[in-house]
Amino acid sequence: MRVLLEEGPCLGSAALSNSSAIHLRNHVSEVQEQLLRLFNTSKNEYAIIFTTGFAAGFRLFGEAYPFQKNQTLLLCQDNHEAVKHVASSASKQGTRPIITAVRESDLCIESGELRKQLLKQTWQGGGRGVYIYPAQSCLSGVRHSLNWIAEAQQNGWHVLIDVSTYLPTGSLNLSIYQPEFVLGSLHHMLGYPSGMGYLLVKRQIFSIQRTRFTDSLKLVLNRSMSEGGDCHIVCEDDSISLLSFAALEFGLEHLEMVGLERVQKRVTCLLAWLVQVLRHLRHKVDESKPLVQVYGSLSTKNRGNIVTFNLVDSTGQVFPPTIVQRMAEKSNIIVSAGYFGNPGLAYMLGKPLEKVLDLTIFNQPPNFSAVRLSLGLISTFQDVYRFAQFLSLFRDEEYLSGEAMDFIEESK
Repeated sequence: MRVLLEEGPCLGSAALSNSSAIHLRNHVSEVQEQLLRLFNTSKNEYAIIFTTGFAAGFRLFGEAYPFQKNQTLLLCQDNHEAVKHVASSASKQGTRPIITAVRESDLCIESGELRKQLLKQTWQGGGRGVYIYPAQSCLSGVRHSLNWIAEAQQNGWHVLIDVSTYLPTGSLNLSIYQPEFVLGSLHHMLGYPSGMGYLLVKRQIFSIQRTRFTDSLKLVLNRSMSEGGDCHIVCEDDSISLLSFAALEFGLEHLEMVGLERVQKRVTCLLAWLVQVLRHLRHKVDESKPLVQVYGSLSTKNRGNIVTFNLVDSTGQVFPPTIVQRMAEKSNIIVSAGYFGNPGLAYMLGKPLEKVLDLTIFNQPPNFSAVRLSLGLISTFQDVYRFAQFLSLFRDEEYLSGEAMDFIEESK
């Protein structure tokens, strides 16, 4: 309210392209500093590019990174589908994309195969490549070790780590782990405003330069850390208002005040309790039949703030996730249903007759859908307890054949 009152006469001039809105750019600088503090780093170490969203960040990276012929782009199977923009740009420059698998048992990175690929591509003499993987799966909520950053770098790779769903319930200390690139979503972190993402760039390795006669950015292997500037905003359609940065400033301030450690501890406890409850839910007609199929590791050590699952009836058939979503909404509980923009992992979970591990998995709709619950800054034990009570209703066959069937009939 204070910002709106102070800037009231200028609200119509908050667009990035408006030169009269220079006074509002103080909010951009403040957000830059707050975000870098969250990663325990500074603008001397990392430059930042603000984008119009998470997918836009991947697209920008694909266009800006200096891919070369005979290099390799190593992609984790668990990446978000937006990584296909990077793969497309890399292929046009002669860089070969390769997919590395995750284990079917717990959906964690297949460490043996990844190490083999890191060493194989290095010894083949193709020069440096890029390894892209998520700190946390947007589908399963499984967390992948941050130690892969250093291991890939030691073998001559640049690393882009996706932290879009990892924060704020996880932490990435950039004074310890130092990937060349960090890609994330401010929308996922704070919930508002939508359509805001960022790309951090290690200044010791790359500088950010604008190409002549265009407004596009290029990542150039660095000769001097003073080149390229430390903050950029990329917005093709002028859709980012400088007032959005005022909102982000207050959101990040609130997050700092609460403290990441508190958020992380609470969410870890809530997820641990909820996963145990889900594991022990059984059908009333046959206590040997589980009600819930949870995807991914059941260990809190390898799980973030997301739990993805399906409800299974006593005959083993999956209950339609979209119906579960609608019934949850009726109980004032918000969950998601679908494959969550992760076709690579969804492809595997859909159990195809013929398994393929190439770029085609990022370009085809998978035969898989599930229910996803995400916990965050404001989640409480009351929330997860009420959710567990809601799911326990599905233990009763009469409930399934009654109220649940009504929803199915409505959806036909």
